[in-house]
Amino acid sequence: MAPLIQDGIGATGVTSMQSAYHNSPSQFHIHSDGEIREKISDHRSEATEHPAHGTLEDAMEPIAIVGMSAKLPQSATSPEAFWKLLEEGRSAMTEVPSDRFNIDAFYHPNGDRLNTLNVRGGHFLQSDLAEFDAPFFSIPKTEAESLDPQQRGLLESTYHALENAGIPLKEAGGSKTGVFVGCFAKEYDTIFSRDTDLQPKYQASGTGSAMLANRLSWFYDLRGPSITLDTACSSSLNALHLACQSIRAKESTMAIVAGCNVILNPDTIMMSLSNLQFLSPDSLCYSFDHRANGYSRGEGFGVIVLKPLSQALSNNDTIRAVIRASSSNQDGRTPGITQPSGDAQALLIQETYEKAGLDLGTTRFFEAHGTGTQIGDTTEAAAIHSVFGKYRSPEEPLIVGAVKSNIGHLEGASGLASIIKTVLALEKGVIPPNTNFEKPNPRIPVHEWNIKASPTGSAPKAMTNKCAVSNRKYSMALKGSSKGICQLLWLRWS
Repeated sequence: MAPLIQDGIGATGVTSMQSAYHNSPSQFHIHSDGEIREKISDHRSEATEHPAHGTLEDAMEPIAIVGMSAKLPQSATSPEAFWKLLEEGRSAMTEVPSDRFNIDAFYHPNGDRLNTLNVRGGHFLQSDLAEFDAPFFSIPKTEAESLDPQQRGLLESTYHALENAGIPLKEAGGSKTGVFVGCFAKEYDTIFSRDTDLQPKYQASGTGSAMLANRLSWFYDLRGPSITLDTACSSSLNALHLACQSIRAKESTMAIVAGCNVILNPDTIMMSLSNLQFLSPDSLCYSFDHRANGYSRGEGFGVIVLKPLSQALSNNDTIRAVIRASSSNQDGRTPGITQPSGDAQALLIQETYEKAGLDLGTTRFFEAHGTGTQIGDTTEAAAIHSVFGKYRSPEEPLIVGAVKSNIGHLEGASGLASIIKTVLALEKGVIPPNTNFEKPNPRIPVHEWNIKASPTGSAPKAMTNKCAVSNRKYSMALKGSSKGICQLLWLRWS
């Protein structure tokens, strides 16, 4: 296959060629394409006539999500396939693949035993990580061998996101497009560092974290900021927060926001997580369930494409979501550095709802962080109750979901996985069920708190009228209607 740069082919013309630790919120506000075009004049006039009634961010230009791609565990290889997995309530958990490492050599049921793992599985990509069309991306074979699979996956997923947005590569090339990537561990670099005889010529550019963003900027010829972030499980939503700020500050005319996570060996971080009792011995996230016993690691890539709303409208782009506001805070001093603050979570949810002008009483669905840890789930549920509980009732509880029950905790990519799930739910008008759920955690009095930890059976329709999404380090509130108009409010606490 000829290099894409050499051929100068646009993203829309090559379809046939390639077929948890803290709390930190940020906030989005989404509308559907058709309704936005009907209402945009009203929004602009309201902003002009009543500027004193909103915050600075309310008066700023909204930002449109115009494209997205997802390459997630097992069969969830695209947004459409991801939705199918969600709607059917399936789990993507498998035993550690043999091409990653020999789990039998490292497994021991005692999580306190050093240099071992007390888990046998996780949520892994189905595709072979060694497969990569280097010539297509203008990368010589010798350099491709040094390339972190995260760089490879980001190149491919960004291509598909631009294709989904209908943006030709020639149009993106040379533009002030910013690239913001969230990541977590450097597992490929660790492999080379064990033996200097294995270190390839291009290790520095092939495995450096900065190159996760820089490689995209280079290949797609993007001239805006190029930033890689590692803030653990809040990485990809921190990246999104910065992207929104960059667009509003006119640093970027468009932005690529991505999250990535790949698990390659047992000792880069997985053994430490196991020894700290962070991981579920069952390799499952029992989100808000009575069996909650830790989280399960997951792999994947998520990419979204952002534009200012006015530009997206003038270009007649498909608008999948609109970001209206974002904000951030931190736990501060808690009993332990990995323990969340429910007060910080609740305060940020309230502040971001006020910023976006959304009514807490109309929220029907909350996509939570929901790692399946005892302290994390109970703290998050208490924060959700403190904000929304008085607006709901036992007969009409707030439905709480968690995508980690399906695909595990994607760490550096977990925030975007939650966003993509919720955007899809709004588009479909369906709340997909959590999986791995039997009965509520006894520390979470769901009836008293007016929340329902998981819809069961067939996914209820017409329930996404008003929604919220949280990644514990992040949360979002969303609003929608049967006409398709929806609003997404993103919150982040770190």
